[in-house]
Amino acid sequence: MSSLFDHCTNHSKRSSCGKCLCAKLKNECEGSRFFILIDGFPEFIEATFIGFRDRSCCAKFLVSNLVSPISVFPNGIGSNFTLYIDCRDLKALVPLKAK
Repeated sequence: MSSLFDHCTNHSKRSSCGKCLCAKLKNECEGSRFFILIDGFPEFIEATFIGFRDRSCCAKFLVSNLVSPISVFPNGIGSNFTLYIDCRDLKALVPLKAK
């Protein structure tokens, strides 16, 4: 049976960043949608995956209409923005099914 983390034990596909979620993003298709949980941020964020750079461990997501009761993104709430994050700071990726 296939698992979300199958590729994490396959060292040929493993990211040089050293984390399983980085390896998942390395093999993910642009346009995939996720709920992401970032270290230090208390809520999941709905985001569309745009790209990943294995050398810098940088993941790029498009966030649309962020609705949050906390005000950590001044002028960003409710707008579209690009989120760049070190994949090693991701705590969870929840794949969303296509609409």
